[in-house]
Amino acid sequence: MTQRITRIALWSGVGLALTVCGYLLISTTFMPYDDEGYVLISIRNYLAGLRLYDDIFSQYGPWPFVYHELATTLTGQPLTHGFGRMLTLLHWVLASILGGAICWRLIRSQVAAVVASLLIFSLCWQNTSEPSHPGSHIMLLVALAATLVGGLPGARHPRTLYAALGVITALLLLTKINVGLLLAAGLGCFALRHTPWPARAQAAAAGIALAGMVALPWVLMGRQLDRGWVQVFTGLFTAAVLGVWWTHPVKSDDRRLPARAWLGLPVAALVTGGVICLQVCRHGTEAGSLLEAILLNPLRMPAHFTVGLHWYPEVWVLFAFGAAVVTKAGFEIRRSGEIARFTCLAVIACRIAALVVLAGLARHWPTHAGIFHFSAYCLPLLPVFLLPLTPSAENDCNLARQGVAWVALPQILHAFPVAGSQLAWATFLCVPVFVAGLFEAGGALTERWGPAGRAVARGTAAVALLVAVFLLGLLGHTGWQRYTQSRPLDLPGAGDIRLDGKTRQAFRLLHLNAQVHADLLFSRQGMFSHNLWSGLPTPTAQNATHWFWLLNPAQQQAIIARLAATPRTALITSQSLDEFMVREKIPFGGPLQDFVRGHYQPLFRYADFTFHVPAGSRAVTFGRFELLESAQAAGTMLLRTLVRLDGQPVRIRLEGMEAPWAIGPELLTPPYRGVAEPVDPTGQPTGPAVPLPAVQALHGLYRLSVICPRPPAGLPWQDYLVVVRDPTGRTLSDSAY
Repeated sequence: MTQRITRIALWSGVGLALTVCGYLLISTTFMPYDDEGYVLISIRNYLAGLRLYDDIFSQYGPWPFVYHELATTLTGQPLTHGFGRMLTLLHWVLASILGGAICWRLIRSQVAAVVASLLIFSLCWQNTSEPSHPGSHIMLLVALAATLVGGLPGARHPRTLYAALGVITALLLLTKINVGLLLAAGLGCFALRHTPWPARAQAAAAGIALAGMVALPWVLMGRQLDRGWVQVFTGLFTAAVLGVWWTHPVKSDDRRLPARAWLGLPVAALVTGGVICLQVCRHGTEAGSLLEAILLNPLRMPAHFTVGLHWYPEVWVLFAFGAAVVTKAGFEIRRSGEIARFTCLAVIACRIAALVVLAGLARHWPTHAGIFHFSAYCLPLLPVFLLPLTPSAENDCNLARQGVAWVALPQILHAFPVAGSQLAWATFLCVPVFVAGLFEAGGALTERWGPAGRAVARGTAAVALLVAVFLLGLLGHTGWQRYTQSRPLDLPGAGDIRLDGKTRQAFRLLHLNAQVHADLLFSRQGMFSHNLWSGLPTPTAQNATHWFWLLNPAQQQAIIARLAATPRTALITSQSLDEFMVREKIPFGGPLQDFVRGHYQPLFRYADFTFHVPAGSRAVTFGRFELLESAQAAGTMLLRTLVRLDGQPVRIRLEGMEAPWAIGPELLTPPYRGVAEPVDPTGQPTGPAVPLPAVQALHGLYRLSVICPRPPAGLPWQDYLVVVRDPTGRTLSDSAY
């Protein structure tokens, strides 16, 4: 009873720590390429009754849409940035805890389980970059599948587990078909090897499993094999498959997965897939569109957009060492049933060295560099960490480790064709295998080398735990610093998104001018969060990030027609995203690109963004203040800005844009004098000026003018905002220089 309470308290604490840390990070991150907005607007259009794939563009299968339909229905919450981020955080934390549970199943150590959970959480920090993206949901489903596979050896009701695996496989197939197929390949390989077939069929089953797994990368990446990084990826994956296979010959007592239980998997998968497809078709989706979206469109993506995996030079050293050790160990296992003392020592040294490297890279682990290093090391190291070091290890644990490894190994191919956020989602399942292998090395040291080995084992475990805690602390500290030194974006549906001052003000400027000047809002590449915050529609429901190659000419022409037929439209572009397209040689031409180049002119630029209006438009910029020479009195300046008000302006003052948000002078107290003049979107007066502070609420567009003393020379105006507040302190407007 005491042990159970201790475990509950331990994992409750771990879950709470991960949740708090994740919330701080996810609330202070927003990526300019805005996959978040792309996914949210597609799902919201589906929830609004539009037809998926026929009306709505999406690169993903139907399950994320049905899933969010269920989530919003059960919770009664609208789908906003805030709601989507909380779902992402839930997936991230649960997947990390499941990773710990997998590790415990493999090594029976609570310390190892905690280490695995913390390392998975820190490895997958990029969940903060793409909230609401299916990646976090995929991560959770894959972790759940690996948990079930780890429970198959010795399961009382294997058919139930197979059925659950069938459900998960179907959900993944109907999210991203490549990930679902990778899971099916891993499950198939494990089941084929460990099912008690008749003696004459065992060799054939093993041959099919090996051939299928070896062929997997060649089929998946065959059309890209002219690229060097793809060739390395394919070769290392093939070597890893052969290494895992060679060092784990299947014994008769390892064949414990009953063939009859297999039936539960395909039946459950078919039923699950049928229910989901039926639900989408009930929304109006045509069967042909559904088939094309699930099967055909994913095949076209690698030809257009790839991001390569970086292979570090030390990978070749790891590969050479791993190949030598694994080859030697395989012969020894086949000859005597265990690896020799020297080989065991070499494996233990390698595993401890990997921990030392992890400790050395600790500060870089929760960064892109850390993810790239871990991803590059996975394939050459996985067979080394799977080598059985002691013949006395529990058979169920060894078989479970095999099952988890065969699920984890093909998932690494998820990093193709875009080795971005997918890197963490593709490789996180290797973490429990690596941690279990590290702690197994401690057990082997204790068993083979007595007290001295036990001391080294305890030291190794302590270092692993300290590194894992340090990484979580580093992430938590980063999140806390960012959270306390930023302010909420304060836009409709944005939730508690907090950004640096410059980016925050850029988004607020774009939002204000979009609402003033547009009835239709478009962007290049698709940055649809601005549509969601402003409430302005996109031209059509065919919303894609890289619309220049994802949308066909007919779809682009439909957008052109809608933009051309709408007098008040606006376009948002990002300089850094355009530069990325050029740098990565991603073509962004086509009829729609030609149209926006010829049809729009810049209204203003701020930070990384440019706001465009139709050519010839008389629109003026709102939310930017300027300083002019005053003609009313010597030694004074005129501060002027165009704003939108919805309240009673009684205070205007200068406030710092960045923490600690320095407070400047009040601009409505003597000797300052101010007025608010109603204007139209072109800045032309539409009524008499109102003295400030106002005695009543003002609603609409206004030009604020303040006569003020000449400020000191060198004042960094770009670091300040002109903020207008009502009697309660609520912000009515803020203007940047």
